[in-house]
Amino acid sequence: MEILDKYLLKKEKTILKKFEIDNSLYEQLIKLANNIYDASINKIVNIAINNALNS
Repeated sequence: MEILDKYLLKKEKTILKKFEIDNSLYEQLIKLANNIYDASINKIVNIAINNALNS
């Protein structure tokens, strides 16, 4: 996925925040993080939010 490639190659300073998400969404994110991308769930969520804000 091009959008993930764009953001995962950068080293960015992160700010720690906590939030709750639906369990089924979390399970899907675990599958993506463990099986498809070499990225943490946090990075995948950040990229998705960034993409939504820039669309």
